[in-house]
Amino acid sequence: METDIFSLHGKAELESFLEDTENKLYYINKQTTRIGATTAYTKYLCEYAKEKDKRLLILEPTNAIIKGTVIPAYSEIYWLKKNEDLCLRNEVIQKYRQFIKIFGYLPASECSRCEFKDECERPRIKERITEENLIATTYAKVYFDKRILDLINPDIILMDEFQWIDKYEVNRFTKSELTELLKQLKAVQSFDKEGFLNTKEGLKLIELIKDTIEERKGLAGLWLKPAHLLNAINSLITKKAKDTLARFAKAWHSYHRFNYYGEEVIIPNYKTPIEYILEKTEAKVLIISMSKFQWWMLKEYFDRGGEALTIDLPPHSNEQSQLVICDSGSRPLMHYASRSDLRYKFNEEIENIVNIIKCLNSLIPLEYGLIFAPNIEVRDNLSGLEGIVRSIKSYEDVREGIYEASLDYARSPTSAGIETGKRLGFLINLPWTPSDAFEDREIVSGIQKDLMRDDEISYTLKNCLGRLKDPSGKDPSIVFIYGETKEKVLKFYPEKKEIVEIRKRQTGDRVIHILSEVIEYVYFWLRLCDSSEIPIDERMRYVELFYDIDLPALHRNIQYGMEQKGYARYSEFDFQIKDLSKWHEIENNKDVLQVLGIIREGNKFYLSDKVKTLLEAL
Repeated sequence: METDIFSLHGKAELESFLEDTENKLYYINKQTTRIGATTAYTKYLCEYAKEKDKRLLILEPTNAIIKGTVIPAYSEIYWLKKNEDLCLRNEVIQKYRQFIKIFGYLPASECSRCEFKDECERPRIKERITEENLIATTYAKVYFDKRILDLINPDIILMDEFQWIDKYEVNRFTKSELTELLKQLKAVQSFDKEGFLNTKEGLKLIELIKDTIEERKGLAGLWLKPAHLLNAINSLITKKAKDTLARFAKAWHSYHRFNYYGEEVIIPNYKTPIEYILEKTEAKVLIISMSKFQWWMLKEYFDRGGEALTIDLPPHSNEQSQLVICDSGSRPLMHYASRSDLRYKFNEEIENIVNIIKCLNSLIPLEYGLIFAPNIEVRDNLSGLEGIVRSIKSYEDVREGIYEASLDYARSPTSAGIETGKRLGFLINLPWTPSDAFEDREIVSGIQKDLMRDDEISYTLKNCLGRLKDPSGKDPSIVFIYGETKEKVLKFYPEKKEIVEIRKRQTGDRVIHILSEVIEYVYFWLRLCDSSEIPIDERMRYVELFYDIDLPALHRNIQYGMEQKGYARYSEFDFQIKDLSKWHEIENNKDVLQVLGIIREGNKFYLSDKVKTLLEAL
């Protein structure tokens, strides 16, 4: 069932904006995910553009969203892909893969010599994008190839998932980072170690590397031919240095100077994407964002921002079908990982997580499971999960892994904007954002960095949870957040009502305790959502009842009575019920007892077959 997004604010308002000659900006603030906003606006704008003979450009943060959401919404859209996906000659791509990774594009000189040049789409890109009226591509494509916006010359631009645009704003490097990179490239011998960053000589080296490979010339001073240079980059320098080189080269390519900020070298982009786009085009711009604080960007870079139209898309009813289960205590893995004296705790928690997921898989087959790590480091440390989950690397992995448990990480290209088909989630902590990540933006915007950091964690969390929601709200979904309490999660998702916390236990194995509580909640929520007797808006009342009467303990005591004489009596387990008043409310209601997995016949109590099987497995 597709959400009628325009019922939330009215189609007439959007039509008025598109026809208005004054307002240039339309800002849509989403407070939730999986409400069909991208699909609805894509369809409407494509139909409007065709009818009015306008040129429409749709910008997304990833190609995965274009492939998984934008193109299915309107098949006539031309998808301007990344260069390496356009090239027919795979051996050229393989030969230049390291160059593409570092500099972000394939050298154009190769196309004129290619045997496929007459049938390959890549040499025809300029011609193609001037012919098409409906085009979709990524922010990065438009930003790093400055010619594209001029060639497309759009009348309307839809900037979707705008909250992710911040990553293109500022490039920060420590001096030690760059010095170490140049050391590993065997190139600092001729430079004064302290002085070369005060000249452009060290920075020019990056341009020399690019020119050397692209023009097939030798590199003076390095004594390396192009092929040897790529081999050196590929095999002689560390992964960390390669990543630094890739980031630095792309930044330096756009902005040929740097600034000092303490011990950091900052290369600000020539224009941030929003500044670049709004200043370069007269197009009508529609922005869809989940961020609370991005409005300052528009007011900073667009002096008519105060006249722009803004609307809020409130939380959707599909929220009611997703239950979030929180841990009973805080276990911050990245804090442990950042301190050498706590690294042992990081390793312990990784081992616990692996054991929990393995046991979960044996109790509830995880073919519909999606596991989110807070970052790549934690994901890569979950090496004990081979054979149970497959790491997601691309959109194709999402689609192929629909019926296979998948391992992803927060802020990955596949963590936002696409349907996964999965309804059982396991989040390892909240998305990790360093405490100093927003220092530079605080200076520019005047907004406290902690507020912007919390905002970023909030919409990243909502995107992760959104990958597991049924857009229609019909299918129930359950997410367990390991190592985060209900109080902590609500700090970043205060509007979430369908949220609980497993109870604390003073004794016993923590892994077994987490398993028993989570599994009970999973089975209970599925039965609750499947019951036609309990209205949707009353579900949380029964979830709270689950907690108040300590349902797992109640099940175990009924099980004990059944093992002794085939049934249990109320008098045998009433002392275990945490809140007797709650029990008295429902002890005679067979429909509610059935949802709880309990069968009553007179004064005799039994467990349903599913609960018996569950307890035996635990």
